[in-house]
Amino acid sequence: MTEWPSSISISSLLILSALCMWVFYRSRRAIKSYPPGPPGHALFGNLWEMPSENAMIRFRDWCKTYGTSYLGPIIHLWVPGQVIIILDKFQAAVDLLEKRSLIYSDRPTLHMLRDVIGWDWSVVMLNYGERFKKHRKAFYQGLNSDMKHYSELQENVTAPFHMRTSNLKFAHTSIGISTTTSQTPGRSLKFHGPLWGRSLLSRVTYGYDPDLSNDRYVWLAKELEHVIADVARPGAYLVDTVPLLKYIPSWFPGAGFKRRAKVWSAMVTELLETPFEYVIEQMQKGSAPPSYVASMLKDKQDTLSPEAKNVIKETAAVVHIGKIYAAVQSLLLVLVLYPEVQKKAHEEIDTMIGSERLPGLNDRDQLPYIHNMVSEMLRWTRSVPLGVAHELKQDDHYNGMFFPAKSLVIANIWQVNDERRRSV
Repeated sequence: MTEWPSSISISSLLILSALCMWVFYRSRRAIKSYPPGPPGHALFGNLWEMPSENAMIRFRDWCKTYGTSYLGPIIHLWVPGQVIIILDKFQAAVDLLEKRSLIYSDRPTLHMLRDVIGWDWSVVMLNYGERFKKHRKAFYQGLNSDMKHYSELQENVTAPFHMRTSNLKFAHTSIGISTTTSQTPGRSLKFHGPLWGRSLLSRVTYGYDPDLSNDRYVWLAKELEHVIADVARPGAYLVDTVPLLKYIPSWFPGAGFKRRAKVWSAMVTELLETPFEYVIEQMQKGSAPPSYVASMLKDKQDTLSPEAKNVIKETAAVVHIGKIYAAVQSLLLVLVLYPEVQKKAHEEIDTMIGSERLPGLNDRDQLPYIHNMVSEMLRWTRSVPLGVAHELKQDDHYNGMFFPAKSLVIANIWQVNDERRRSV
């Protein structure tokens, strides 16, 4: 029978590992010109300072404090086993992530997310290679094959959303938009908006019309969205620093992360398998509505390899868990902040479309002001605060600074967009 080491030996191993990593990191740092950054603990670096929420604000403040004018607002953080580079300037993000993409395109090995929970199949987590290319090709084929249907579907889902929210009164507060209504207390824009997004994604992906009041698939997507955002935070789980911890059993003292991961892993499997099987059942009955999965499986169910089916299944789950309402929320914020813009947009709709129906995507050419307003909003605001983390393939230098191989490189999109907005 295999004997597991005692908690004392585990603690000793962790301390020894942390000490070795600290000595290695300090020895390299002594002879290399790392970017500046906040001072950290002797053994654990900046682990205890890593923000659990509003990371973009903390990163911006650190960059302002420690980023020097001649090097630009770039800082480095350190947690045991990992150097983290924060890019807080548009030009730096372009120079590194775009112009040097060959060495900045890998994804970090997040052991908790990939290995323990089993979220290793998402295209966001894949390094550039054959599997990544197959996922990208599937997205292109499936989502571009029937754009007319998707446009009509979007309009069909949006109409009920408009009816539910037409009596809301909007106001701008210090934390964003508040909405009130006397007819549906408690059912604000925060309630209706995300459900509209989930409904649209469910129907586009699986042809599934969810019960928005209590739907298992909608709940799964929402919960896993939060789980992934939390687990992917740098320094969130010790197993990312000490990968050997992923092999300890869930009953072992201190292995609470394994017990939580077991629950989350089951949710991931359900998200992958159940809606996909639903589409197959509907296709066998001849009653499957048009959808991404149905279009990818059409006339090919019996000839597709297991690998090809997995690609469809995995890309569908990525679409389903997506978040599209943030862009709509940003547009509403702009309209509340700038009532003169809202007035011009309203006048254009009244003039070109009238009041008998809602505008549709086919009306875009008749609504140049609306089109330009939305385009500017997408440039001006930001739907996500931080870019997906990249892993550096090899040692690199930029503006006299040294970035070691395997560094985590994160672009602070929230600050980069703010910088670009102020420069226009």
